[in-house]
Amino acid sequence: MVQYLVALVPTFLVLAFFFLGPFNWSRHHTWTRAVTCAFVGAFALRYMFWRLTETVLPYPDGGPSFYWVWILFIVEILACVEVILFLVLMSRYVDRSAEADRLARVFFAREQCELPTVDVFIPTYNEPLDVLERTIIGARSLDYPADKLNVYVLDDQRRDWLKAYCQEKNVIHVTRGDNSHAKAGNMNNGLKVSSGEFIAIFDADFVPYRHFLRRTLPFFSDDSIGIVQTPQHFFNVDPVQSNLGLENIWPDEQRLFFDEIAPSRDAWDVSFCCGSCSIARRDAVDAIGGFPTESITEDLLTTLSMLNKGYKTRYLNERLSMGLAAENLTGYFVQRERWCQGGIQTLYLYNGPLRGPGLTLFQRIMFLPASWLVQYLVRFTILLVPIVYLWFGLLPLYFTDIADYVSHQVPLLAAYFLLMLWITPTRYLPVMLISTES
Repeated sequence: MVQYLVALVPTFLVLAFFFLGPFNWSRHHTWTRAVTCAFVGAFALRYMFWRLTETVLPYPDGGPSFYWVWILFIVEILACVEVILFLVLMSRYVDRSAEADRLARVFFAREQCELPTVDVFIPTYNEPLDVLERTIIGARSLDYPADKLNVYVLDDQRRDWLKAYCQEKNVIHVTRGDNSHAKAGNMNNGLKVSSGEFIAIFDADFVPYRHFLRRTLPFFSDDSIGIVQTPQHFFNVDPVQSNLGLENIWPDEQRLFFDEIAPSRDAWDVSFCCGSCSIARRDAVDAIGGFPTESITEDLLTTLSMLNKGYKTRYLNERLSMGLAAENLTGYFVQRERWCQGGIQTLYLYNGPLRGPGLTLFQRIMFLPASWLVQYLVRFTILLVPIVYLWFGLLPLYFTDIADYVSHQVPLLAAYFLLMLWITPTRYLPVMLISTES
């Protein structure tokens, strides 16, 4: 009994730390986040040291179980590395709303004739009119001088009815001879027929708020800024919320990334473009030869290509548009498959995180598609462990005393759960693990 009470001491330490510290601190201060993430990271490293010295190295050499134990430990190392990188990332935070206020006062103090020209690109393929008209009307209603703003509907299905509608709404309908390179090729064709100094991009199912340009354009006062990204919010519930029947209390599947991870990435200068609801400097796009077509995730590769040229991406965490989330599981998985494939594609490209010039070591690490490469391997392995044990009798690790598990696993799980509860309130519910980082 005494040994189990002693084994619970680390868990009591975790509880005391969180209830006396972080739960009384603001999660928006970098020092509070850094201290809390370092505390959790220490428990993660303590756990991995215990795994190696107590459950792996002592395992008798020889036989299938020996190799199975090492395979599982290597997978766990990969998972631990991803957790440590997540902790490092989340240890910083930036809110750029006050900066936007300050920059806007100066940016819009100039004469109207001195304001830059802006083109709005709406790439579309097969969206119906009831979806497109909201986006087109929203773009036409942006709070910006009409002589400085042009809206381009980039129609990759060459629809006559859409051309007629665009003429009615006084927007420019653009088509091309083929659909090569999909969305990136469509936008590159838009570059050929437009000339605005800045390019705002909205997918066909996203509607900008009137003040979108008022909040984003001022950041370009800094010549090193190539893109400003804003979060994506949705009119409808996503398939996860719908399937669970918890639409009113379950956060939509993108909230963890856009509300929490993206501001932290921005604080480290590793923010990236997510395509829709963003605005780019044309000179920066021209400097990289247009929107990249080498990857199916042209938005991520646009960011990497601009970093190669010395441009940065900024993230303004304000609701400046609304759109449609994937409406069914088929659409959801098609979307995630595209993100996964595109992220992995960047590993092989000359302008990707491994080979691209001008990136710091930290930027290279943070742009690796670690979540796509590690998370699903870890989940598959978790499902595989009981099957292998029941069918073949292979133990997942060298069995130690129950008190050791209580002393090392329980405090780590408690620390990570409490960290997520504090750092991402209402945006992360650890019942179903779904990756939202592209």
